[in-house]
Amino acid sequence: MIRTRRTPSPVVAPIATADDRWASLVPVAALAYPTFLQPLTNFRPPAAYARLSELQNVAGADSNIANQIFWLALLAAGLFRFRRRLGLLGALFVHPAVLLIATYLAVAALSVSWASAPDIALRRLVLQTVVISITVCSIFLTANRERILNGMVLLASAIVVVNLLFVAAFPPGRLGYLGIYSNKNILGLVGSLCFLFLAYGALVRQRLSRVAFLGLAVLALLLVALSQSKTSLGFVLIAPIMAASLLWLQGLLRIHMLALVLAVVFAGSTLAGLFSQISGMGFDDLSLALLGDDTFTGRTQIWSFVLGVYERSPYVGTGYASFWGTGINSVAFLEAPGFIVGLLQAHNGYLDVLLETGLLGFAVLVAMILASLNHANPSPGTPREVRWLALSIMLFVVFHNLLESSWFRAFSAQWLAFVVATALMLPPPFALRSKRAASPRS
Repeated sequence: MIRTRRTPSPVVAPIATADDRWASLVPVAALAYPTFLQPLTNFRPPAAYARLSELQNVAGADSNIANQIFWLALLAAGLFRFRRRLGLLGALFVHPAVLLIATYLAVAALSVSWASAPDIALRRLVLQTVVISITVCSIFLTANRERILNGMVLLASAIVVVNLLFVAAFPPGRLGYLGIYSNKNILGLVGSLCFLFLAYGALVRQRLSRVAFLGLAVLALLLVALSQSKTSLGFVLIAPIMAASLLWLQGLLRIHMLALVLAVVFAGSTLAGLFSQISGMGFDDLSLALLGDDTFTGRTQIWSFVLGVYERSPYVGTGYASFWGTGINSVAFLEAPGFIVGLLQAHNGYLDVLLETGLLGFAVLVAMILASLNHANPSPGTPREVRWLALSIMLFVVFHNLLESSWFRAFSAQWLAFVVATALMLPPPFALRSKRAASPRS
């Protein structure tokens, strides 16, 4: 009897273990830049940020060579490490969330032609494209995503420890502790993201490691509380509970996450409307109960101004990234009343999208959010804990943009975290290829 050697299933574009190890650091470095590296290198004591300057809108128009060098260097490193898998990137665009992100970038590119500051808009669009591309592609093409998550958890640990040291060493700012950041809201935001990653670390680790990460997660929440960022503290408590509830309901009902999210949104909107009618509690009453004033700490004045500008071009907007921080000839600098002239955002991500890319961009954004949330459906090789983490981050960013702005804004921490969470849910292309290669030919 002659024995034949079984031919193993072909492996498509393999990466050496060392290459994969280094490549998994790329998305960690991407998130580390806005949350740790840049704030630490640019640190100034809290007294330096005591007063909001109206010149922020002028200074914001300048390019930052350090940012450009970092992201171009990261892109080059990623291309080098993934050079043997670049042919698999075509599989990215079968995923609706990625396709819709690309669609928004295309809308943004078109809007440069009518933007009030086309040179600034184009520069920011190129940077945004680089940031999204290197983050999504590096996660998509990394064989072992557990390494990425381990890196994120360790990054969160370092951020929490360093910020606690700075909180202990420096007095609070005008409204709360700043840590290594220029604004208390940034400390609250980054602390919230650290809490989610550390809570994930506590879920998947065992024994002493679990206790250590659980303790660090509690310290991350302490940082959020010390920052006095009520927005971040409220949403970071709601998002993980809602994510766990959605995953439980999905397992119970066995329906797509998209259908479940739409049902929850419809039910929540209906109940909120009924409660408002019965109780007589309006928008200003909600603000008074949550934040201590009836203007969402001045945000309603910002929103009124932004909506007035939006009505001048409701369908296509004023142009991507060409309203805030575009110099002395911008509408924001010339027409904004009072303190608004010193802002760099509308403190509502959805209004900023409407302002910059109009109803067209807003429709793409909503579709992108729904598609990303739908990626939390069960898939082979994606543990439930990873799905919970990704869904928690997505929901936190969706909620956070109600009072802050980050959608498609360069490399803001919450936007990058959303991109990372979306990419983590995408099935790796080599798993699909290997399965196809292993199946018998008809």
